[in-house]
Amino acid sequence: AAEAALTGAHAAAQKKRDALAKQADAAAAAIGGGADFRFRDPEPGFDRSRVKGTIASSLRVQDMANATALEALAGGRLHQVVVDNEKTGMLLLTKGGLQRRVTLI
Repeated sequence: AAEAALTGAHAAAQKKRDALAKQADAAAAAIGGGADFRFRDPEPGFDRSRVKGTIASSLRVQDMANATALEALAGGRLHQVVVDNEKTGMLLLTKGGLQRRVTLI
């Protein structure tokens, strides 16, 4: 009986996890995807807090109905990456191992 209860709880947890993953994917798609920005540390001891992330990752949309309007208005600017200064930007461009073309601001 205990094994059946655990199996049922496990199945319910997996179902909930799958539903949450779908919600997360839908939210990422609503802001145009690409909100994720990955890079390699350009130098040993690099302070990753100097890279603030994409504009899209810093936004919080209260009403998902407005996400499409925001994406249409901002367009590709949502994917621009915010850094603390031009030196950090140059380090990322030259040694950051960027996988895609980005605009740094």
